[in-house]
Amino acid sequence: MLELCKNLPFSIGLLKVIIFPLGARFNLPPDKLEMKIANLVSHDTDVRRLLINGIYLSPNANNPTGRLNDLLKMADEIEPLIDKMRRGVRNAEHLSDVSGSELIEVAASHDIINNEEKERLQEFDRNIMEIINVDDFDYDDFSRPHVS
Repeated sequence: MLELCKNLPFSIGLLKVIIFPLGARFNLPPDKLEMKIANLVSHDTDVRRLLINGIYLSPNANNPTGRLNDLLKMADEIEPLIDKMRRGVRNAEHLSDVSGSELIEVAASHDIINNEEKERLQEFDRNIMEIINVDDFDYDDFSRPHVS
């Protein structure tokens, strides 16, 4: 609510005084804490194992939770390779504006990564895209047929 009040124009922002007459009695979590929590859930830790205990995790096309779990495991294995690629591209000044799957191609073409590493990174990128891409439906798929 406090963030909403901060974004309101001044005249409406007086609402903050009404809602929080003594001021905000809390602080937002620091970025370091958010990063720590994200790492606890995204890496293979006791916390993550506790959270996924009892969940069906078989990685098949109809089970996105299982696929995501496998992808997170793969991310742990491939993280040093991603760091190597990013460091190499960052050191080459003219390449620093590249991102995504193009970054993999550029890193391979400049011998920052070898072909085997390129294939692993491309597979990882494909898997990420499969997880995060949402279904796309045409309007006609949901509209009623026109009856004359």
